[in-house]
Amino acid sequence: MLDTQDSRHEGPDMGLLEDWISRHDLAISLGVSEDTLWRWDMRRTGPQSIKLGRKVYYRRSTVRSWLEAREQTRKTPSRSRR
Repeated sequence: MLDTQDSRHEGPDMGLLEDWISRHDLAISLGVSEDTLWRWDMRRTGPQSIKLGRKVYYRRSTVRSWLEAREQTRKTPSRSRR
């Protein structure tokens, strides 16, 4: 008898990666290209990431912390002196 509830045919178990976001999805969320995220990774200016095979993932809480840190360190524009 064939088991129709066989989980091997339902795709990968995303429960393990639910706290992580792919580079592709993060690029869409931030409104930047995947190339931009790659450059940020190379320059170590973006959020920390991990690589699993050919895929790159970012922990959602790390991305939020990175965004908050960028907000906090943003400098106010200097006033022009006459």
